[in-house]
Amino acid sequence: MGMLTQNSKMRKSGIFGFGLTPGMTCQNCRVKCYAVRGMYNVHAKNCAKHWDENLAATLDDTFVTRMIKAISNKRNVTHIRVHTEGDFYSQEYLNKWARIARYFKRVNPDIKFYAYTKALHLDFSSLPINFKIIQSIGGEYDDKIDYTKPHARIFATWQECYDHEYHNCSDDDLLAANPDTIKVGLIEH
Repeated sequence: MGMLTQNSKMRKSGIFGFGLTPGMTCQNCRVKCYAVRGMYNVHAKNCAKHWDENLAATLDDTFVTRMIKAISNKRNVTHIRVHTEGDFYSQEYLNKWARIARYFKRVNPDIKFYAYTKALHLDFSSLPINFKIIQSIGGEYDDKIDYTKPHARIFATWQECYDHEYHNCSDDDLLAANPDTIKVGLIEH
């Protein structure tokens, strides 16, 4: 398995994802974590080694170069979802993704990056315009959420999502990746 993967939902939209070991990189979000419940929990048994390898790769000085090469080797890639599982675990790691996104902003500005995160204590100001951060409600740093900027909320039902005027992004993550989508709704599973 390579560093970048696709699940069935992402494949429909042409999105590639990068995942890390859940729990080890997102200490403040286990309660609502998709990666440790439901169908994701079933897949976790098969993916745990892959996520651990990705986590180890992020700690290496060659991570930025390796990720640029991995993305460059994919055909028809337009979107990279950073963290299909896991989260930004340090400022240094976040800065590595900023360097990757800046590289593609120069050489292929059609490639867009996005990430859901509850690590709102980090400084995201170094991210270039081709990297969208979606603040996820339900973590330790909810007091730092700016509701005028992209944010995600999990709802029990589709109707509840619509009633709160959030975009239902559960079936197509491209809607969440769209720069104009501010209120990202996800249906609990």
